[in-house]
Amino acid sequence: MFILGCVREASASALADSHNKLCWAAASFNLRNSRETTMEPAFDTLQTMGQLRDSGMTPEQAEATARAVSDMASTLVTKEYLKSELDGLRIEVKQQFVEMDQRFTGRFTKVDERFMEMDQRLTKRLNKVNRRLTRMNARFKTMDASMKKRFASQTVLMVIIQTALLGAMFAALLHFS
Repeated sequence: MFILGCVREASASALADSHNKLCWAAASFNLRNSRETTMEPAFDTLQTMGQLRDSGMTPEQAEATARAVSDMASTLVTKEYLKSELDGLRIEVKQQFVEMDQRFTGRFTKVDERFMEMDQRLTKRLNKVNRRLTRMNARFKTMDASMKKRFASQTVLMVIIQTALLGAMFAALLHFS
């Protein structure tokens, strides 16, 4: 129960009567629908004060009550106003998400492009390395063939030398035996 005024020594029935008058006064204000972006409740404090005085409230209590209700009414909003504000916020949030999505898409596109460039450079380098390794492999094969020829000719030469040495040793053995 919300009662304003200086009624400290009032009886329970007087308090209930004041409460009823306050509820009646609070119900007497109307909300005005304007086409403005903000909607403020309209409250006629003079009319409410008069109605409260006519119903038996003292002028001081009526004035204090009307001011309190007016202050409360100034903070009220209508469902339509609240809905329009929330719709506006939803639109703003959606727009921000769209903008963020566009920024991220742009950034990811740039990152993808950089990865593609790096991949192309790496592919070129690997191809160069593969060509070098292929040339080196060909050189090794050539060197291997050349070494096999050398070793083959040296092997033949060694066999000839060994045969000659064995023949000389065999002749020397026959001569000294």
